[in-house]
Amino acid sequence: MPNSPSLPSPFRQPRAFYEYCIMLAALTACLYDHALTFDSELRHIWAHKLNLFTSIWLLLRYFTPLSLVFETIAAFNPNWNRSSYGLSDVPVSHWPK
Repeated sequence: MPNSPSLPSPFRQPRAFYEYCIMLAALTACLYDHALTFDSELRHIWAHKLNLFTSIWLLLRYFTPLSLVFETIAAFNPNWNRSSYGLSDVPVSHWPK
């Protein structure tokens, strides 16, 4: 990846670029899985009374993609204050190689 001034700073480093690609792939796979299994979720979870099990299941099911969305936004937006959301604020350039 050439060091182009038009690219955001994370994309000037190949390691960061690969990490962002993996992040987008994880988000895409998670959302794809949710789309494929939504009809089963409607039948087996939403059709029944809400109890402790379904509450925990729904929390885990929807917290994961929500956190992936926030992490992806934070990774691609250099103006996002990552530390205020509990995300790592260590620049990629300071990571060990």
